[in-house]
Amino acid sequence: MADMLVLGEPDDAPTIPPETVPSTFAVGDAVMLADGPFASLPGTVRGIDVDGRMLTVALSIFGRDHDIEVPFHQVGKL
Repeated sequence: MADMLVLGEPDDAPTIPPETVPSTFAVGDAVMLADGPFASLPGTVRGIDVDGRMLTVALSIFGRDHDIEVPFHQVGKL
């Protein structure tokens, strides 16, 4: 029986060229989460993963900063 578990992406998987990623975000930008469990909370961009299309955003929850990773489409600029 063949093992059906596939780890990672196949070698011929398409990749998204960095120039097609929206350059609307920069480290230090004030953003608002638009979707997900933290929707409508303001935060600050701490990191950008262009290949994974994710942002690391610092949120202040109960007076403490927490870093979360969210996809580009769940974040809007303030």
